[in-house]
Amino acid sequence: KSFDKKPLSQEDIENVFSLEISSNEKKLFDFLLEKKEMFIVDFFSNYPGEIKNPNSYILNATNQFNVLHRMITTDDSSFSFLKKLWPPILGKNKEKFIRNIKFWKKSSVEEALLILRETELKIRKNSKLSPKRIISFAFLNICLLNN
Repeated sequence: KSFDKKPLSQEDIENVFSLEISSNEKKLFDFLLEKKEMFIVDFFSNYPGEIKNPNSYILNATNQFNVLHRMITTDDSSFSFLKKLWPPILGKNKEKFIRNIKFWKKSSVEEALLILRETELKIRKNSKLSPKRIISFAFLNICLLNN
C-alpha cells in the first residue's frame, strides 16, 4: 500500500496487527477470555508435538489479561485507551474485549495474572516437564476462576 492513494481502512490495520500470532493461537486466547474450557482442551489435545515457544503463549495471555484488567478498572467507558496500545485494539477485537468483560471480576483477572506469572516460572525452572501440559493446566485453572 506504499504507493496506493487510498488510505488504510480499519480492517487493513487490524489484519496487519493480527498477523503477529497465528489464527489458531488467536482463537485459543479468545477461548481463554471467554472461559471455554472444552475448546482449550481440544486445542491442546490436537496440538502436534511440543510448543516451540511457550513464553509467547504466556506473554500473549498476560497481555490480554492486562488489557482486560485496565478495562475493568478504568473510568473511561469508551475505552479510548485501546487504540493507543501496541498493537492497537480496534473494531472487532475491541468488541470481543467488551463482550468478555462480563465473564470477569477484577479479583479474578488479578488471579489469572498471578497464575500466568507462576506458569512462566514453572516452565523456566522445570525443563523436564512438558510446557504444553503446564500451559494447558494453567489456562484451564484460569477458566475456572470466578465460577
